[in-house]
Amino acid sequence: MLSTTNTEQLLSANRANVESALNVAQLTLDGVERTLAFNLSAWKSAVTESANVARALLEAKDPQEWLKMQTEANQPLGDRVLAYSRGAYEIAAQTGAQVSKLFEAQVAEFNKQAIAFLDGAAKNGVPGTEVAINSVKSAIAAANAAFESATKVGQEVAHMAEANVQAATQATTKAINGARRKGA
Repeated sequence: MLSTTNTEQLLSANRANVESALNVAQLTLDGVERTLAFNLSAWKSAVTESANVARALLEAKDPQEWLKMQTEANQPLGDRVLAYSRGAYEIAAQTGAQVSKLFEAQVAEFNKQAIAFLDGAAKNGVPGTEVAINSVKSAIAAANAAFESATKVGQEVAHMAEANVQAATQATTKAINGARRKGA
């Protein structure tokens, strides 16, 4: 039979789980909302730019002028693609970091509650259960160490990926600018 303390702990844990699920849902929705707004803005900008180019091309006097105008209109395309890629990556990285931070906090809270429960069980439990309880505590500590290690590795991989994206962006920008200079 559950004691009042155990019932309160169970209710508290359930409330915390519901709150965590709602927080993850909110973070996800915020990320989706930012992505949609970003994409809508990019789309509107692309449509406006295309309309302006089309209007300008209609004013061309001959095929050479039309070709020159078309070439000039396409030059900033690489920069826009890079800016879009960077913006989309930033939204995804920020949302992922927020969800990861929330998950880490949830794991820490679960571990704290598990240790408190085990300590209470050791105090109020059957004599001789201390060894089993200490074994479970050791297993939790080992799992925490493994989780922290995996989290650190994941963060290092994310930082390396971000650095690689930055390096690729810079290299692409240099290549685009170099091609522009050669074409000019």
